This record gives sequence, structure tokens and C-alpha cells, in this order.
Amino acid sequence: MLHQIIAVFDDLLHIDLFTVTKETFVGGDHFKVLYDPHHLMAGFIETQGLTLTEQEYRDDVLDVGWFLYQYRQSAARGNDIWSVKMLTNVVHHLGRVLLYRYAPERAKLGLKTIERSLPDEVVSDLKGILEFITPGGHSQAALRIGQLVEREYEWIRLQWDEDSEGMRFMKRMVEMYTKSQGQRYDTGLCN
Repeated sequence: MLHQIIAVFDDLLHIDLFTVTKETFVGGDHFKVLYDPHHLMAGFIETQGLTLTEQEYRDDVLDVGWFLYQYRQSAARGNDIWSVKMLTNVVHHLGRVLLYRYAPERAKLGLKTIERSLPDEVVSDLKGILEFITPGGHSQAALRIGQLVEREYEWIRLQWDEDSEGMRFMKRMVEMYTKSQGQRYDTGLCN
């Protein structure tokens, strides 16, 4: 069982204090050992870091394609609310993919660090996408996602060192949203 205490100061600065056991300790973020006379934390030092593993990166790439596919199906049914949810999933995974390229040491933080860690142009593109992830604008968001992924596609593909089925699927999903570039996305493409 994980126990957490959050201490919030007058200036709203806060500290999260966690009580964990050897079995419940979750690695990832950086931590500082203040006192450990029996060196119990030594085995956990190597778990520090916010870099995605290669497999986590590949999973995120596949999830970008998968949620674009799910979005396509939902948009074709006219389910605007679920379409918005699918595109938020795309942006979540796309953010991690982009961080893997531009700031790999922070990639596990995902959207939390986008504005701080990505180039201004990419941040601007993502903000523009998010402006359209609404029930009335999601088709424009999908087009913009396709355009962004298309610009990054060659680098993404090169990280796989193969022409895999997953990358072919991803390419098909991206092409679906970019082949009529400059025109309003038509959900009729799904038929």
C-alpha cells in the first residue's frame, strides 16, 4: 500500500512525501537519499531517470497510429465526443514521441514538460492542435496532427531500423490526414 502526504506551504509550494516498501517502490523520477545507513536504497539508484526505453518509445509510436485509427472510426460514426477523446490520446503519445527526439532525458514527463522541453515551433504546432480538439473542430486537429507527424516521420521511422508493419500502419494513418493537405478534413475518407 502506498501512503502519500502532501505538504503545502503558504506560498503554495508543495512537497510530496511517499512511504513505500521495497515491493511498492516505483522508479523513474529523480530522488535524493538523505539518510540510508544500511544502504537499502542502493539498488534503486539505477531506476532514476525520465528517459523512455526503446520499447516504450515504440509503444508510443504505435499508439499514435492506433489512436488515429480509432479517431477515424469514431469521426466516421459522427461521435464527436469520443473523437475528441481519441485525439487527446494521440497528443499524449505524440508528445512522448517528440520528447524522445528533442529532450529524451525528460520524455517520461510527457505533456507536463512540452512547453519547457520542445523547440518553440513544435510547441506552437501542438498548441494549435489542442485549440481544435473540440467537438466542433476535431477534424482540423486531426489534419494538423497528420501534418506534424508527417514532418517528423522520417526521424521516427529511422529509430526503428526496419520497415515494420507498425511503421507501415503509422504511415497509412498519417497519409489519411495529409493527402488532402490544405483542405478541410472530410470524414468521408473513412468509407
